[in-house]
Amino acid sequence: MSRIGTMVKGKVTVSRTAKSGRQYYSLQARRGGRNVTRYLAADKVSAVREATENYRRFMELVEEYVEASSRRLNL
Repeated sequence: MSRIGTMVKGKVTVSRTAKSGRQYYSLQARRGGRNVTRYLAADKVSAVREATENYRRFMELVEEYVEASSRRLNL
């Protein structure tokens, strides 16, 4: 877990495609029970995608840790 870098909660999606074919991206996430959308600059999309994948992997590892802890207590 400690090797995971920057994390961002949410999912990167294509918010729209212009007639020219250029795609515009957004980051969607739940915060405080509400869906929040933030639009992304083209130069940030790759880094934000990586950060959302880091978050997903971190949460997966947390779940594995919780399961292992529960097994140690014979639950």
